[in-house]
Amino acid sequence: MPNALTMFKADPDLHASWLQSFDAYAVAVQGNLVITMPNMDFVPQLHHFKEENVQARADGRFGVVDCFQWPQAYDNIFCNSVCIPRKELYPSPHPLHWAWFTPKQKDFKAIPGNSFPVGTLASDKVKGLESLLNMADKRIQDWRANRQSKNDIIVTRIASLRHSILRLKKHPLTFCDLLIFVTDAQCLFLEIHSFMDWVLIAQPRISSGIGANTVNSAWMGAFTHDSDICNKLHMAGVPVWYVHTMAYIPANMKVMKPVLITHPDDIIISMYAEGNKIRPYDIIYRGQGGHQRQLHVRRLYSGT
Repeated sequence: MPNALTMFKADPDLHASWLQSFDAYAVAVQGNLVITMPNMDFVPQLHHFKEENVQARADGRFGVVDCFQWPQAYDNIFCNSVCIPRKELYPSPHPLHWAWFTPKQKDFKAIPGNSFPVGTLASDKVKGLESLLNMADKRIQDWRANRQSKNDIIVTRIASLRHSILRLKKHPLTFCDLLIFVTDAQCLFLEIHSFMDWVLIAQPRISSGIGANTVNSAWMGAFTHDSDICNKLHMAGVPVWYVHTMAYIPANMKVMKPVLITHPDDIIISMYAEGNKIRPYDIIYRGQGGHQRQLHVRRLYSGT
């Protein structure tokens, strides 16, 4: 099967600063699609056209269709998804590493004398999640003051995050449910964090129209087949992968680096199990990528 290494030739004389929105710092081929990236040197695998399940995996997250773990197609409603931070850039002891912490059995403190296997999250792990709440709360205080107390959805998200952490601290849960509550709290934080980056950084850059900003490689980015969206995200310094067929490749497209597709090898796709018994979580949606899939990924699993 042909790939970008055989279909495209790199120009060794190119400089990254010369590239425009529809040029290719990196270019890769996935099936019959050509995916170009004007401001970073890799192309992640696109999971969009195939119908896939939105179903929590062994770590409580939604695998490769999870916008909090892997780039998805740009959505006008959930535009802040492009600003979700990338896990690999925030290892421990960075304060943000708590947004991807996965509890182990040793973090599950069973309640003695109870006939059911229920318990709470270890206190040091609760404090880690509370540190995320404090970061989020502090960040939006000034912004909310400037909004003259408008009841934005972000206010609801903060309240939901506080409630999720309180339940982890006080409410007895099975380990299976505890995983979901931890993941819900983390996703709420990432939603708040990315929303603030979008409204305070990315959106103003798009509105200014001044020109391309240096890419923020810590942001998740997005795929798009819309040339206008591609241009706007590139101008804002958002990682953006432009998806098109070979027939629509501009004849004058500059290519800096043909690459192979980057696969999500570090994302857990196995189902939850207890001992040797598989106990999968419920499927909450099945469909192609797009708005509905992102909507269901954001649905608070712990409320079902």
